Amino acid sequence: MKIVIIEDEPKTAANLEKILRSINGRFDIAEVIDSVETGLEYFEEAGFPDLIFSDIQIADGLSFEIFDTHPPKCPIIFCTAYDQYALQAFKVNGIDYLLKPFSEADVQKSIEKYQDLRQSEDSNDTLKQLFAQLHKPQKQSVLVNYREKIIPVNFHRIAYFYSSQHTTAIGFEGKELGVHYTLDELEKMLDSTNFYRANRQYIINRAFVREIEHYFARKLVVHLTQPTPETIIISKAKASEFLRWMEG
Repeated sequence: MKIVIIEDEPKTAANLEKILRSINGRFDIAEVIDSVETGLEYFEEAGFPDLIFSDIQIADGLSFEIFDTHPPKCPIIFCTAYDQYALQAFKVNGIDYLLKPFSEADVQKSIEKYQDLRQSEDSNDTLKQLFAQLHKPQKQSVLVNYREKIIPVNFHRIAYFYSSQHTTAIGFEGKELGVHYTLDELEKMLDSTNFYRANRQYIINRAFVREIEHYFARKLVVHLTQPTPETIIISKAKASEFLRWMEG
């Protein structure tokens, strides 16, 4: 973790650095800044670390002046001898406020607070990504090849997707037309409410199911309203699931 310290008292800065290395020897203390002027130059060139420990009253002003010019993009733990700046501190990404003199235990608690915050943010990011995936607009059509032309066909007009000998075709208005997707790829695109992976060869559209016939060994045969190149057989293992799907 990359850390920057803003502190104009050398002994305090050295003590804080010692405490941080004691807590975790892998912490990278990237810089110790002792003035507003130096801070402005540093963040202009280097950007922000993962975490900042900052005094408030430093050599040539208040550290808030740095953050007014360069709004912080990381959490800040403020370490100061004065308590009157607490409200302002929490307005500029402050997550904790340590009053001097502070102990190693105080710093440890602040680090733990930072880590909890990061873990929570990571979880929220994951949830946001999942939410985005769940609400990602589904494809509505597929491009097919027909008489030297490429035609878009809406999924709801397709009776089935059929795979044979490394090629995939759709059943559309009594014709078989080729598409450049595998059944596995198509299965991910399609709405599972309306389309069902019957077996390795077929994905079928609920709207085109005409009837279901009992077959030997407790399998099922599905007949569509359009002719199919091969019989659509539902295995014994999937039969109950398929019937539940048909019921909606």
